[in-house]
Amino acid sequence: MNAHLKGLAAVVSIAAFVFGYFHFTGTSLKQTQQLPESSRILDEFESNGLKDFELTDTKGQKFNFSDFKGKGLIVNFWASWCEPCVEEVPSLVRLIKKFEGELQIVAISADYTKEDLLAFVDAFNFDQPNIRITWETDRKMAKAFGVQALPESYIFDRDQKLIRKVAGVEDWDLPEVHQFFNLLLNDPDRLRPSTDASAHQ
Repeated sequence: MNAHLKGLAAVVSIAAFVFGYFHFTGTSLKQTQQLPESSRILDEFESNGLKDFELTDTKGQKFNFSDFKGKGLIVNFWASWCEPCVEEVPSLVRLIKKFEGELQIVAISADYTKEDLLAFVDAFNFDQPNIRITWETDRKMAKAFGVQALPESYIFDRDQKLIRKVAGVEDWDLPEVHQFFNLLLNDPDRLRPSTDASAHQ
């Protein structure tokens, strides 16, 4: 009987701890099952398109995302201290060159200093036509996109509706990647998730 009471007391103590934790943090099990903020941002970009933020590039020139409507757009979050970012930059530059003005990159750097950023840009020949490079210290854009790690790339069609998020390093030289961008530019509806219920049966 004493062992049973001790076991029951232990269960009650654990339950009280769990209740206290959720009460203290202001969360509940139901709340943790809701979509995270990053998922809500992606849904918004898919349904309503990219918000028209104003940015400033490393040359001091202001621009808006809407300046690139009519092109495919890649918004890439990166930093020179990020090894996977360094790995993918050369193939990303080659991708832009391959599509000859049909694709635009906005590369948003999280570097600690502008000197590090500019040294990287020079070393990797990252300053190309159809690539606009920005440096942000306040993470405003990273928060607006729900960025969780580097690198992350957000791919938009000509109407600036989100087609794909790429989390982590990508080899932009792969044939299937080039096929994807051909579809993005010419038939983006084939890349969108089907909303027809029969398609899932």
